[in-house]
Amino acid sequence: MSEEFIERNPDMVTRTIGDEMILVPIRGAITDLQNLFVFNETALFIWEQLDEPRTLEQLSAALEEWFTVSAKQARQDVGAFVEELLSAGCVTERTEAADAR
Repeated sequence: MSEEFIERNPDMVTRTIGDEMILVPIRGAITDLQNLFVFNETALFIWEQLDEPRTLEQLSAALEEWFTVSAKQARQDVGAFVEELLSAGCVTERTEAADAR
């Protein structure tokens, strides 16, 4: 059995400016600066969970527990945020055998 894992793009880093956490591309064309993300508390939590590859289910479960939200709300929030990150190239998906973890 295999699952889709979400992992950070190594060409992205976070920087704190004032009291905000910002995701910044460190390689590529200057147009990549259009892909800056300013993280709210929920987004920052999800990004921090990606310190190692995780499935959407793992991310949703962690969000549900940490913020005491419903499973449905956690799935919606994680799904929407990860979709934004994927479309901007901030994270990638890969398939990994479940028993390899």
